[in-house]
Amino acid sequence: MPAPMDSKARGTILAHHQNGHSHRKIVDALFELGFSVSKSTITRLIMEYEREKRGIFEPAKKLGPQCLPSKRNKNLIRKVNAATDVDNPPTLDQMAERYDVSEKTILRVLNEDLKSDLLKKTKTHAVSNKQAQERLDRGPRFLKLLGGGESMEVCSVF
Repeated sequence: MPAPMDSKARGTILAHHQNGHSHRKIVDALFELGFSVSKSTITRLIMEYEREKRGIFEPAKKLGPQCLPSKRNKNLIRKVNAATDVDNPPTLDQMAERYDVSEKTILRVLNEDLKSDLLKKTKTHAVSNKQAQERLDRGPRFLKLLGGGESMEVCSVF
């Protein structure tokens, strides 16, 4: 951020500009008066003056990416905890997309805030109670078929 401009120097710069002097001549004139001002400072000051004259004011500066509020708040921690407390939890990528944060943020919530172990997501089949009962009923017949006293040999050719 540039240093604040002395009001006398600012007035001198604008007076010379209104008289039609070039920026280089304004620098030389200010140097003779004892002000050390660069050409880029004069250009910036004149541009600001022209904008103000036309009614265009510079908007307030926005916060940079280093000053944004953290997305890892209590609300996100609660949501991730609820999402992972189910039988078939979503992947990191799915949670990051759902909550509009990065995967790294989800990892930090899981590791640092919830102190949970990150396990590799494996596919699980949702078997209904009816299907589970059918499998139990068919199991003895299948085992009987396999273990009928004869040994089965399986040959694989690649």
